[in-house]
Amino acid sequence: MITGAGSSVPSIFEDELNPLPQAQELIAAGWPVRKDRLARAILALALKHGGVDLADGGTATRANLAKREYHHLFHFAHLNRLGVPDDQIYRSLNCALVTWRTNRNISDREPEGYLAERRDGATLGEHEVRQRLASHLIPYDEMVQGDYHAFLNKRAELVYSAMNKLCQSDGS
Repeated sequence: MITGAGSSVPSIFEDELNPLPQAQELIAAGWPVRKDRLARAILALALKHGGVDLADGGTATRANLAKREYHHLFHFAHLNRLGVPDDQIYRSLNCALVTWRTNRNISDREPEGYLAERRDGATLGEHEVRQRLASHLIPYDEMVQGDYHAFLNKRAELVYSAMNKLCQSDGS
């Protein structure tokens, strides 16, 4: 394929043999630090959309990626208080790469609280907060509502849509 000499498409590119993961597979994908391929693919796809830091607005780049930290969007302590089991907390869809400072400032607060601080206290406004979350394929409304499972379902939809768009295009 690379040299143009081949006449058939390798089986790895055949949708019937190797379909893209469905929403439930995306939801079940583990924590990216564990080097799970699907979990890392979800994170990479989100970063392809910009990966703007939720607090400082800096974009994730190859140069600063190593300085970013895996952040629980719905913090594990908050979800533990709600009785959510660990195996449902450490999910790729509950993760975004943020700066060390952002990760520490958010701490274990519930999403609506730290988003309200960004929206109101830092004079960013709701539009900018929505844009920063969207750069990670993160649904603002579901985060603010605080329904973790609704959030996972909506983020799976966003990731699935972006994944399909990417795989059906020229990759740009």
